[in-house]
Amino acid sequence: MLIETSFGSNNETKMMERWLAKNNDTAFFITSSGVTPIGVKLDLINRPRFQWGIEFMYNRVTLYYFENSYLDIINEVKTPTIMEDFNKYKILLRSSYLFPSSTNKIQFYSSLSLGINIVKNFNIIYDSQSEISDTKIINKGPLLFSAPISIRAYIGTRYYFTKNIGFHLEAGFGGSIMNGGLTFRILNRNTEN
Repeated sequence: MLIETSFGSNNETKMMERWLAKNNDTAFFITSSGVTPIGVKLDLINRPRFQWGIEFMYNRVTLYYFENSYLDIINEVKTPTIMEDFNKYKILLRSSYLFPSSTNKIQFYSSLSLGINIVKNFNIIYDSQSEISDTKIINKGPLLFSAPISIRAYIGTRYYFTKNIGFHLEAGFGGSIMNGGLTFRILNRNTEN
């Protein structure tokens, strides 16, 4: 059994900024922040060339911008600050193929994961005095971020610096472009060194 922690590049923040600029004509001074994709992967079934398991991922993208389309009750144009917060949880089934050149010390693999996205979005509007004037749950976002189905495909390598502890690096699509983290081998796989 393998347990892996995962920390990825947060390429989705720029994607969300571009999506907002394209789909909201009144938004300006768009900035973003976020929590880089983090997760845990468990490979529960290990065979000489194949591994199967589950993967849990979380990331967050927060967009901040001004908008000119807000009118108050006396019809004065206001320019409120708006914060849109997108929290995404992924639960995926994972399948990996270990290339024949893999050993107990270093492994090369390709993986495919299929699962669901759970996206929680909310919108907070601040008036000119920075007080919350409206909070609502929203259900929007670019399809690649908020689709209910999640597919990840990537290639990677693991290097063990002790018998059971190492690190991994992965590159692919369907989440962060690059990610890596620690690998813990609980039950040793039967491969040649």
